[in-house]
Amino acid sequence: MSWIVPVPLLSLLTARQLEQMVCGMPEICCEVLKKVVRYREVDEQHALVQWFWQTLEEFSNEERVLFMRFVSGRSRLPANTADISQRFQVMKVDRVSGATQTDRQLSSLTAAVRLTDGRLIRSSLLTLSVPPQPYDSLPTSQTCFFQLRLPPYSSQAVMAERLRYAINNCRSIDMDNYMLSRNVDNAEGSDTDY
Repeated sequence: MSWIVPVPLLSLLTARQLEQMVCGMPEICCEVLKKVVRYREVDEQHALVQWFWQTLEEFSNEERVLFMRFVSGRSRLPANTADISQRFQVMKVDRVSGATQTDRQLSSLTAAVRLTDGRLIRSSLLTLSVPPQPYDSLPTSQTCFFQLRLPPYSSQAVMAERLRYAINNCRSIDMDNYMLSRNVDNAEGSDTDY
């Protein structure tokens, strides 16, 4: 450690201050997240956003830690807001296709054909539309982008229940550790066993 921080400087900090500087704050503060949030396909006045913040504020700190792991892969926020390298994104999505509102616009595939006399004819070959979003699906996240993707909900209570389910049961970020332990357990086998 003395290679990184000179030992005499450590005496200027308490153990708690040093932990916060290195590991971040143990308490997840909703106000900090609100300072760094960016909304996509929805604005902060939308009922979905209002329900989300109300739900997050009602969570215990342990649930907010699970939420942070769900959306960012981290269990703490940096001690200094300026050290948050990515903005937290809240996005409204269409669960059926995973599309955003912008993506749900009608799309068409157009072909151009040049006739022998030089005229150009365009023809629409295919028109696709995305079906409407079913309500009350589970939220998803993209930890690499610090992004929460929310489908529409019929009520704040349903959103809270779905979000709690997701943060407690959808821990795919932990699959890396699962695979590491699996590979250690199977280390006696050959490479072809995988």
